[in-house]
Amino acid sequence: MSLRIDKQKSIQKERMIFKPNWEYVLEKIFEILVYSTWSIFTILLILNPKNAVSEFGTIALISLNVIVLVSWYYIYKLLKIEMPNPDKDRKIFVEILSKRFLDLQINDTGL
Repeated sequence: MSLRIDKQKSIQKERMIFKPNWEYVLEKIFEILVYSTWSIFTILLILNPKNAVSEFGTIALISLNVIVLVSWYYIYKLLKIEMPNPDKDRKIFVEILSKRFLDLQINDTGL
């Protein structure tokens, strides 16, 4: 996952404004489609009256479905944001904070 900061708008509005990152949005849509169709087809397979899946197979499918959805949730819950250029982003943060809090002297090393 990546975030793109819109420097001009961020400085004008004095808060962080991010550019749309279409690669990330399309990746998220693809994953949502994959995991939702996985769940829907599993449920349809289990609810089909003509299926030949045993009780053990049904329990295994339900368990696998739950594990997949929980793992997907935790992957995004524990995902950390990586900044590609921390020095450049730090300068933007300092510039925004110095405009926002005029009474504090903020520089690259701290307050």
